[in-house]
Amino acid sequence: MYIHNNVKSYFIQRDIHSIHYTVSGNDDGLPVVVIHGGPGGGMSMDSLKFFDPDFYKVIMIDQRGCGKSTPSASIVNNTTQDLIEDINAIRQALSINTWIVFGGSWGTTLALTYAQKYPENVKKLVLRGVFLGRQADLEWLYGPNGASNFFYDEYQNFTKYANTQNVDELIKFYHKQINSNDSVISQKSAQMWADWEMSIVTLIPTKSPIENIQDIINFSQMETHYFLNNCFLKENQIMNNIDKIKHIPMIIVHGRYDIDCRPSAAFLLADSVEKAQLAIIEASGHSQREENIAKELYLIMEEEKDKSAAFHYHYTNWNI
Repeated sequence: MYIHNNVKSYFIQRDIHSIHYTVSGNDDGLPVVVIHGGPGGGMSMDSLKFFDPDFYKVIMIDQRGCGKSTPSASIVNNTTQDLIEDINAIRQALSINTWIVFGGSWGTTLALTYAQKYPENVKKLVLRGVFLGRQADLEWLYGPNGASNFFYDEYQNFTKYANTQNVDELIKFYHKQINSNDSVISQKSAQMWADWEMSIVTLIPTKSPIENIQDIINFSQMETHYFLNNCFLKENQIMNNIDKIKHIPMIIVHGRYDIDCRPSAAFLLADSVEKAQLAIIEASGHSQREENIAKELYLIMEEEKDKSAAFHYHYTNWNI
């Protein structure tokens, strides 16, 4: 896998938000925009390892309130629709016509909704761990009859603090507590919210990639904000608008034992898009940090590199 040594940081002003993004790799290379998960996760430099810096021009974005974007954790003017327009504004600022859109987890939700708004600017979708942002997905994550069946002990601890297993009440409770002016309450609630999510994202329990308590609070504030508002999507919005992107090539990677985002969503999406390819990864959960998922994403981008290079060769020779 690859190391990018020439990562350059930029900011673009969007109403009250200063959106941080990075550009690395080949300035004249095939553009790829990487859309991070969460909501609230922030970009991960680990994602760069999938892209050959001699071939790809890689753009990564800290979504509103995330990472180095400011104001940190702000929920003012922070909706899915705002994030879609931020992505498009950065594309325009970089004078990119079409690009590969590469997203994981919540990043698949945003990638799909972006593609449905701006299909003419999407060359291909590469999606890992599909999350469709439906009520059923939130019920699976936070209700008593979903992921809780696999991590029963963790779920009991998570819900006992809120004294409810009703999904709407649970999200409202944690959103209120995480945003408390009492730092003890805020920190404890944010840690418990994050602990539940981190417990279900890998096949084998691993150390959380988020260690700083303020980062944990920011992440939890943002995620509860979005989930409290049903991801700012109409019910089943992505699948109801799937015809808008049926012509776009799509590669879907999903862990067989993904407890965070059910594989059934990946199958549903793949069955609905003519040009979709689905790779179900055995012995894997949700995270791109899992070995088999990371290998598959790397190989996909290597294959895309080879296809694009071959096309460029034939195209240039045809024009001689």
